[in-house]
This record gives sequence, C-alpha cells and structure tokens, in this order.
Amino acid sequence: MEAVGGGDAEGVGGGWERLMLWTHVSWLLHPNFASRYPSDSFVSGFVFIGAVALLSAESYIFVLSNAKLSDGSRRPSRCFPNPCVASLVKTFEGDQMQPSDYAHEDIGNLVLLEHINLTIPDQSLATAFYVSGLGLTRDPYLMTGPNNMWINIGRSQIHLPHGDAQRLRGHVALIVGKRESLVARLRAVRPVLDRTAFGWTERADRVEITCPWGNRYDCLDPNADQANAPWSRIDLGIAYVQLDVPLGCAGSIAAFYREVFNAFVEVRDHNGSQQTAIAVGTHQQLIYSETPAANLEYDGHHIQIYVANFSEPYARLAARGLVYDEEPHQYRFADVIDPVSGAHCFKLEHEVRSLRHPLYARPLVNRNPDQSNRNYRMGGDARRGVF
Repeated sequence: MEAVGGGDAEGVGGGWERLMLWTHVSWLLHPNFASRYPSDSFVSGFVFIGAVALLSAESYIFVLSNAKLSDGSRRPSRCFPNPCVASLVKTFEGDQMQPSDYAHEDIGNLVLLEHINLTIPDQSLATAFYVSGLGLTRDPYLMTGPNNMWINIGRSQIHLPHGDAQRLRGHVALIVGKRESLVARLRAVRPVLDRTAFGWTERADRVEITCPWGNRYDCLDPNADQANAPWSRIDLGIAYVQLDVPLGCAGSIAAFYREVFNAFVEVRDHNGSQQTAIAVGTHQQLIYSETPAANLEYDGHHIQIYVANFSEPYARLAARGLVYDEEPHQYRFADVIDPVSGAHCFKLEHEVRSLRHPLYARPLVNRNPDQSNRNYRMGGDARRGVF
C-alpha cells in the first residue's frame, strides 16, 4: 500500500473536488466575510465549525484518493487528521518493515529511572561538585532550602538530602556533554574540593569522576563509538545505574525483574562474569554486575522508577511480603530475591511510581554550563538537545 501526497486523483478526491473544498474554506475565513459580521458570535461560531468540517473532509478525501492497493484500486485504509500527516505516511512495496521487526519498538514496563537519592553532609561542597563541576542544574522550584537539593540532569535528577554520606555500591553513568568543557570545569573546582575524595581519571570513552564522598560517576564521551547503546541519542541525562552484586546472582536478579515487573532483561558476559541489564524506557538501563568484591553493606540509598503497569507488580511484591510505604501513586520495596527459591540476592530500595504521579514528566530546568557573564549570549541560558 502506498499513501503519498501530491498530484490529483481520479474519482472522489480528485483535483476538482479538492479545489471546491479549499475555495469554500478560503471564503469562510476571508477578512471581508468576518468584517461583514463583526459582532455576530453565532455566525462566527458557524464559520469556525464550517471551516473545521471542510478541512476534515479534505483530510479524509486526501486519504481516499491516495491510498493505493496492490490491485490498483483506491479505498481508504486509515483516516488521518490532515493531509500534512497523511503525506508523511508511506509504505514501500518490496522494502516493507516486517512485523517481526516490531519487537524492537517495545520498551517493557519500566518507563523512566527518574532519580537517585544519596544523603550528603555538606551542601556547599555538593554545589561545587554537581553544579559547578559536572555542569548540572539545581532545581529552582523544589527543595530549595538548606536541608535538601535536587540536581536536574535532563529528565532525571539526583536527590541530595542532608545526612551522613551514603555510598552507592557501584556507579552512575551520565551524559553531560563535551569532554573538553567537563574537564575544564573539574579543574576549576579542584581547589574548592581539596581534601575530599574528589578526583577524576580520563578513559578512552569516558571520564571517571569521584564525588567528595566517594561516589563514582562515569561521564560518557559523546564522541565515543556507542552507536548501539540505548543512550547514544541523548545529549543530557542518566544513562544507567550499575550495581555490584555477588557472583552467581545475575540470573536470579534477571528472573526477578522479568516476573515482577515484566521488564525487558538481558543477561550477558562481562569480564568473565555476568551482568543483568534491565531496560528502562528507550534510553536507560539498570545494570547488576557480578563481582567478587561486591559490598553487601547497605546504607539506605535508593532509586526511583516510573512504571506503566503499576498494580500488577505491587500485587506480586505484596504477595511475597516485600512491599512497604504504600502511598497514593507510589510504593517501595528493597529486597531483590530469586523468584523461585526466595533466596536473597541484593538490597536496594526502589521507589516505584505510577504514571499518574503528579511529578511524572514535570519539565525540568537544564542550564547551559558553558554560558557565563564573560561570554554571555542572549538566548543561550538553557541547555538544548535531546534529554
């Protein structure tokens, strides 16, 4: 089937019929017609409805006239809302996407890894690291006091409430922009973060950065060859969270997320051990990587995820006695177990939210870290790109 714009068609929807429709629409919307009835709201309403109706008819006739089947006949296969949309829909005979390829378009039940929560003891040092060093943005609307700060990174955040320093047992991969600008910012904040755990190492495809309290952030190089990585098409955001788990746990963790969340999961070899990579939306992953040096001591840090199907995972977790802190639009669990044996694999608090949560898809402010008072450019304050 081929549906394309341009050209007249025989029969219904041909050039004559379309010309008549557009003539009527032009007449209804002409300024002379409006000036003839300046205060008549009934007539104005009639004009508006008439124009919309005629435009809708034009859209339908367009598809009628341009949906061509293999037998040469023309009949509608789908009614598009306007001819601009219809003209973009084209299926090529002989080069058609096969239904078997559609599985690559699925994303599973996990929609967004929205934030990581780590308590910190010093907000001024956190500002120097996350805002001045990494080039991220403090949320200007929420948690603006001295006891908590939310750091925006694309569509995600890092939450930093005040408290004893927490350590993620693994690392977080970020997309923050060009390496040259990042390293220049890190050099600029080094004197402020002296006598802390702060530091960085440049690798071929990333810059490994340690925060003042020992948490590691891998800032992935956008110029590295990562064309097949799910985060390759974003310019700013959390790419993945990788957690170090004991040997032999990857398969059980994969089964847990498949059974409880209906998530898309891949178990793969990595440096002689196994990793479980859990797809989150279209651009993120939650990764559990087996390592002999896994630290099982847990200090209460957490991650937050949004899920499309909210109730069924809750029922499965509740049936095993794993869920707690039930609130409107969200609940929590921490124990990741083998779904068959019930053996404990890992502990990490998950704050699970539904897509009806008031904070879902809240627009986040992301500033351009390269903008300064010395090189100021009007209109250049906001970060641009795919988040």
